[in-house]
Amino acid sequence: MERVDENIAVAGKVLKSHGVNGEVTVAVTNDALFDASCMIIPIDGLYVPFFVESRRSKSSTVDIVKFEGVDSESDLAPLLGATVYLKKSELSGDGNDYHTLEGYTIYNGDTLIGEIAYIDDQTINVLFVVKSVSGEVLIPIVEEWINTIDDTTKTIKMTLPEGLV
Repeated sequence: MERVDENIAVAGKVLKSHGVNGEVTVAVTNDALFDASCMIIPIDGLYVPFFVESRRSKSSTVDIVKFEGVDSESDLAPLLGATVYLKKSELSGDGNDYHTLEGYTIYNGDTLIGEIAYIDDQTINVLFVVKSVSGEVLIPIVEEWINTIDDTTKTIKMTLPEGLV
C-alpha cells in the first residue's frame, strides 16, 4: 500500500497518453485540480511536482494536460495510471478544513473516544481517524453529529448514533 504524505490529498488520476507530444488525460476527482498549476505525482516512492504547461477540457471530469519537461511518450511512461495529488492547502471544498482538527480530542456526549490522528478524505465520506485505548476508530464527519468544537481546549463534543463506537 502506498504511504501518502499527510500534507497532500488525492485529486485525480492520470488515465492515458493523448497524442505523441507528451500530453495526458487526467480524471479530476476534486474541482481544485481544474485550476492547479502544479500536480504532485508519485514516482518510485517519491512525490514529484509536475508543473502544468497547458491544459484543456476533454469533458466535465477529464482534462488534457501537458506538463513542463514531459515532451514524449517515453517521458510519460512513469505517469500513466498514477494518482494525482494536490497540497491540502490548495484543495477546494465546502469551506470546512477538517484537517485543522487533527490532534483534537473527541467525546461522544461525556464519554471520551480518543484523539484525532488524522482526517481520511480519500473517499467521498470524510472520516475522523481516532486513536483510542481500544485501537483505531473511524467516525464519519457529519455536521449534525457535532455539538461543539472548542479550539481553546481542542475538544469536540459529538452525539453519535448508537453502536457506531
